Amino acid sequence: MTCSSCTDLCQDVRIGSPGQLDKTIRVIRDNLADGTLIETPRGSTQHDVIEPTPFAGIVDAATLPDVIKCDFECADCGEAFRLRCETYHGSGGAWTHGTVA
Repeated sequence: MTCSSCTDLCQDVRIGSPGQLDKTIRVIRDNLADGTLIETPRGSTQHDVIEPTPFAGIVDAATLPDVIKCDFECADCGEAFRLRCETYHGSGGAWTHGTVA
């Protein structure tokens, strides 16, 4: 359920380097600023014990938390997006879209 506002964001992107994470953060920040995305913190479930990361707290690569867990949706169509990344050990993460449980 994508729309013309978010179609460019509808890519699943593996984040395997600090540079890729920085680029992804910049894209998210720009899309939040222009109103394309809205942050939708979903909280933890019994299977996902990591608390959501407020995106506003992610200022730059020097201030990254150990684990990033942010949820967003398109302001126009409601398409769901997720940013999940483990920064402490450098195992990477991903930007994904689609149904978010």
